[in-house]
Amino acid sequence: MRKLLNLVCLSFAGLLCLTSVSAQQVLRWGADPSGGAPYVFNDPNHPDQYIGYEKEMVDAMAAAMGRKPEFVPSDWETLVSALQRGSFDVIVNGLEPTTDRAKQIDFSNAYYVFELQLTIRSDEERIRTLADCHNRVVGTLGNTAASRLMQKDGIPWRGYPDPVAAYRDLELKRIDAVLMDVPMEMYYARANPKLKPAGEPFARGTYNVGLPKGDEKLKTDVNAAIDVVFGTSVSICAEAIPSAAIKMTSTRSSRDTEGLRATRAPFNSPRRNSRRRAWTEPYARPISGCLARSTHDDERKAIKSGSA
Repeated sequence: MRKLLNLVCLSFAGLLCLTSVSAQQVLRWGADPSGGAPYVFNDPNHPDQYIGYEKEMVDAMAAAMGRKPEFVPSDWETLVSALQRGSFDVIVNGLEPTTDRAKQIDFSNAYYVFELQLTIRSDEERIRTLADCHNRVVGTLGNTAASRLMQKDGIPWRGYPDPVAAYRDLELKRIDAVLMDVPMEMYYARANPKLKPAGEPFARGTYNVGLPKGDEKLKTDVNAAIDVVFGTSVSICAEAIPSAAIKMTSTRSSRDTEGLRATRAPFNSPRRNSRRRAWTEPYARPISGCLARSTHDDERKAIKSGSA
């Protein structure tokens, strides 16, 4: 009888474990992987898989939330409407918390502070800043901080579906410059001898997780997961995003200053670091304007509230 009772108890415990695993809630996240490096893009060695900073960040966030991540490839222009339709639970795709978007969806605290970088041809001497482009055409992605900035400043711009096409047209002299965020500029243009940065990065903004309107529980859970993933004393700066394998910390410095101190991100494992470094380290350079969460409290609070 005792053996039978033990067997029943073990069977019941096993059933509970299986039920718990099968009932683990999924965290579906939407993003556009086309031209999305270094955030989320197809692994060149395994085209049916995705890699990138945001992919690994979501994996870590989902683990902190006790949920299983599920990537839903989507189109950039329809991300917000797809979230509203319930196609996925969150947007993690370099999404800025604009006033127009805030009328349709909610946003988490910031997980990344970005800056923009203007790129020109290496033989270009007339363009030094964006202000020199009022009579020229600048390429960028549509519906982004860069496109909105140029529209506001009256600078002619041309929208592209991905960074590759924009930088190619710049090489071919079809446009005069390209304006992208620093990680994309590093990934797609920095190593190209035919192109060069014009001036220092500028126009700081934030990327936040997009959330369904009114889902306060999910918003609380996502914000808590962001705090767990990034800790309370790490730097949120643009050089941290191109390096998914290592979290970079530095003082305010120029983009090419050497001597960064690298520490493991809390969601890294030694087994995965070697693979990550293969594509992240060439782009892990410091830029000016690093924001440490342990300092600059007023600015940090402004960014977390979405008012920066």
